Formats: sequence, C-alpha cells, structure tokens
Amino acid sequence: MIPAFASLFSGDLAAYGDRFALASEMAPSSPGSDLVDPERLTELLVRFGSRRYPGADRRAVTSLWAKYHFATLLPPFLAIALLAEQELDVDIEAIGCTFSDDGATQSIHLRDAGKPAAPADAVERFLPLMDNHLVPVIAALATVSGVSRKVLWSNAGNMFDFIVRRVEQAVGSRQPVADALALMATRRLPDGRPNPLFDPVRYPDDRDGPKRLRRVCCIRYLIPELGYCSTCPLPDARS
Repeated sequence: MIPAFASLFSGDLAAYGDRFALASEMAPSSPGSDLVDPERLTELLVRFGSRRYPGADRRAVTSLWAKYHFATLLPPFLAIALLAEQELDVDIEAIGCTFSDDGATQSIHLRDAGKPAAPADAVERFLPLMDNHLVPVIAALATVSGVSRKVLWSNAGNMFDFIVRRVEQAVGSRQPVADALALMATRRLPDGRPNPLFDPVRYPDDRDGPKRLRRVCCIRYLIPELGYCSTCPLPDARS
C-alpha cells in the first residue's frame, strides 16, 4: 500500500489498497515491460493456465488472466484518481510488477506517489492510462493468445465501470467521478479513434433479471468448470 493514500481504502475499497506499492519501499520482482514482452507474457499465461485450468481454451485463460491484471491495476488507480485527484504514472516503462506463483499479477509498483492532477476534460484525464498501459497490454495479450481485443477491453471496461460506480455511491458525482462516467458515455476519443471503454456495461430495466450486463462476453464459459459469469450478456447464461 502507498502510505499517502491508505485512508482512501476503507469500506468497499478496503481490499484494493495493497495492490499498489512504491518501488522504493518494496522492490518489484519483474519490470513492467514483462507485460508486453511476447516470450515473458506467454510464460505467465502458460503458468496461469496449467496451474488453474489445465487443458483449457487459451483464449479463455488469457481473458481470465487479464481480469486479474485489471483488478490489480484499476481499483487503486481509480480510487486515487477520483478521491485524491492525484495523477499516477502507470506507463508500462514506469512500473514494476509482482506475479503470484501461478502467474497472475499480484501487485504493481510505482516510481512515486504521483502529482496533483491538472485540469482536464473527461477523456483527457484517462488517456495516459488507456494509451500507455491498457492499449499495449491488450495488444500484447491478443497477439500471443488469439483472444479478441474486444473481449479484453470489455474486461477492462467492466472493472472500470464497477469501481467508478462504487466511488459514485460513496461520494456522489463530484467532478472526477463525473469525468469517468462521461468517458464511458463517449463514443470517440479526441483524435477520432473509437473509444474502447465506451458503454462497457448496461443496466437492464427488468427487475427480475440481472442488475448489470457486460456488453461483450468475457468467454470464461469456454472453461467448463466455470461456466457463465453473473454479468454475461449471452442469452444462454440466463436460460
């Protein structure tokens, strides 16, 4: 945990504080570049799959590995960005990582505790996170495994939405929270690219149905012992 932000991680966010650390206080076991190095990334995915889901579809294994990574990265990043309005450098070349024995991302190590966030519009606030971490990691995962980038972006978007909504429930739609919500409602980025975090989760009106549904399936159902997740959008998931 980064001491300066310890007070942010209580209640619903308590479980996420120890997923970030300062490299000066706890040395990482691997450089951030391992996340985009094909040989090293393949090694992590093979280890993850062989120990947790032997013989499982490689694409589904990669999707699940990505879920763990995004669950390590996004909750503390967003809590600090939205509650402390602090800008953290999570660029691939600026971080270190610690991986568990089975190859999952366990913690991310930062060079420093960041700086106060400069005024920015809803999209610009999150562009460094997207372009300098999510884009290269997702591209690398798709390349080594064959899983669709849409699936991986859906995993990132699902976690992004989940944490932003948690923070909104706690503090309301203060400006950084409103910016995060606005990002998910924006179809295109300022340079004209489609926004890969657009509308990641939908909230059906059906009172008897699920409260939230991903827009894109995470394909974990390809691992028979897991089946469908609780937010799966596929009709078969609720039949």
